[in-house]
Amino acid sequence: KAVAAELRSGTMPIFLGGGHDYGFPHVAGVADALQTEIAVINVDAHLDLRPPNALGITSGSPFFLAIESGTLSGKNLVEFGIQEHCNDKALYKYASEKKVTIHTLQDIRDSGGVAQTFEKILTKFTKKKCPIVVSFDVDSVQAAHSPAVSAPQSDGFTPAEFFSMVAAAGRHRTVASIGFFEFAPALDRDQQSARMIATAIHRFASEFSRRDELLIRQKNPVRRLLNR
Repeated sequence: KAVAAELRSGTMPIFLGGGHDYGFPHVAGVADALQTEIAVINVDAHLDLRPPNALGITSGSPFFLAIESGTLSGKNLVEFGIQEHCNDKALYKYASEKKVTIHTLQDIRDSGGVAQTFEKILTKFTKKKCPIVVSFDVDSVQAAHSPAVSAPQSDGFTPAEFFSMVAAAGRHRTVASIGFFEFAPALDRDQQSARMIATAIHRFASEFSRRDELLIRQKNPVRRLLNR
C-alpha cells in the first residue's frame, strides 16, 4: 500500500530492506498503482523462487509469490547475477516452466560485462513500454565489499559494477521503482554495506534527476547527430 501510494502521488519509491520477502509487496505495490503488465529485474545470487514452507514465506519466496498470485508473468522476470551453487535444481526447473530469463554471473562475464548486459535488458523492456521494478539483493555483491547480508558470497559483483547498474536504472524512464534488500545492519563491518547502499541510492537519485534532460537530448535531432 505504501509503494502504491507513493507512485500514485508521483513520487519515485525506493524500497530499503530487510529480508527479500519484502520484494513481493514491492512488486505488488507497483503493479497495483500502474494497473499494467510490469517487468522485474532481480539482481541477486539467488533465484528467490522458493515456495513458502510450513512456517510461511521466506526471504527466498518473493518472486514465486509474485508469479503464483498473477502479479507478475514469468516471461517478464529476469534473474541477473545468479550463482549456480546457491540454487536448488528444482528452482531452475520452476524458472524454466515459467519462462523466467536467467543470467548467471558467469554468463554475464562471458557476454561482455555487467553494465552492457544490464543496459540491454533495460532497453528491451523500455521498447516494450513495460514499467520495470529493479530489485537489488546486496548479497549479489562480493562479501569482501558487502558483509552485512544473511547469505554472503565470496564471488559476485564489485561495488563499481553494482553502481553501474544502479545508475542505469536511474537513467531509464521506464524504471518505476527500485529496492535494496537483505541488508542486515547488525552484521555490518565498519559500515561497509551501509555506505555502499547509501552511495547506490545517491547514484540512482542523481541519474533519476537528469531523466528529463536526457529525454530532451534524445528528441533533439541536432543533439542526436552531435552525440554519435
